[in-house]
Amino acid sequence: MTDSDRRQDPLGDLIRAVGKRPAPSEEDCRRVFAVARDAWQTKVRARRRRRWIYASAASIAAAAAVGIGLQSWLEPGAPVASVARLAGPVEIRPTGDDAWRALETAYANVRTGARVRTASDGRASFDLDGVSLRLDRETEIVFDSRDRVTLEEGALYVDSGVGRSDSRIEIVTSYGVLEDIGTQFEVRSAESALRLRVREGRVRLKPRNLPDAVESAAGEEVAVTPSGEVRRRSFPPVHADWAWAEALAESPDLDGRTAHDVLSWVARETGRRLVFADPVAELRARDAVLAGRGRYRRLSPLDVLEIAVGTADGLDYTLDDGVLLVRSR
Repeated sequence: MTDSDRRQDPLGDLIRAVGKRPAPSEEDCRRVFAVARDAWQTKVRARRRRRWIYASAASIAAAAAVGIGLQSWLEPGAPVASVARLAGPVEIRPTGDDAWRALETAYANVRTGARVRTASDGRASFDLDGVSLRLDRETEIVFDSRDRVTLEEGALYVDSGVGRSDSRIEIVTSYGVLEDIGTQFEVRSAESALRLRVREGRVRLKPRNLPDAVESAAGEEVAVTPSGEVRRRSFPPVHADWAWAEALAESPDLDGRTAHDVLSWVARETGRRLVFADPVAELRARDAVLAGRGRYRRLSPLDVLEIAVGTADGLDYTLDDGVLLVRSR
């Protein structure tokens, strides 16, 4: 290298000026090695933890898939309903199966031909493509199809007035077949009589031992005996005997709904008319939007009513004579 080259190499000049660095001691080498080893082991452990987490997640997903698959033992045939709510012991027996099994998971699919029964302290509700079907205690039914159910014994409540435009369902009993016409009703089958209570709309009964159909309207109870005798009496849409069915109502998703929508739902589920005492109250109910509330599946309609009124500022209500009266405070 020439003198001219050295003058043009400032980095080399700096290195030569510093000279050789002293060699690290053996102790320093051990410390550096120890630190490097600890860092490496920490990284390996972290990698193993990530692999374990990924594997666990995959196992959980697989187990969930198996669980979903197990819920499909509500077979064979096409799905006709889904479980909405369970309250107490409920059992199911798929078609061709002699064994009853506990029904413990909501949202499971129920398939054609499946039998469901509730215990003395059990109740359940199902969704049949928009129709709400609710079973009282000690009730057994067969899901014949999406719009046909056989009531072997006990009592069930049907709400087919909302949810689908072609809301029709047939209830087959030992006394005959009931056809709804956009309605809410309860039917109870016993050895002594078939009892029908209509809360909204109309229901037509085609008795096995009578030539003509028997039709019942809202606010009426009809009883048909094994001999074919038909007895009628009035029965109000608001009564303590409806409470079991109200308790199984599946509330709507409240998030984003107006208080007016929720009040309308509460009124219908409790057999009442929604009435506003003044225009200001109705305006407040329509303007109030429930946000961040989600869905309260286990709350009764009257509990949901408290939430709706509490959200709409300046509202109050009373329940009287079949009316949900909302007023300004």
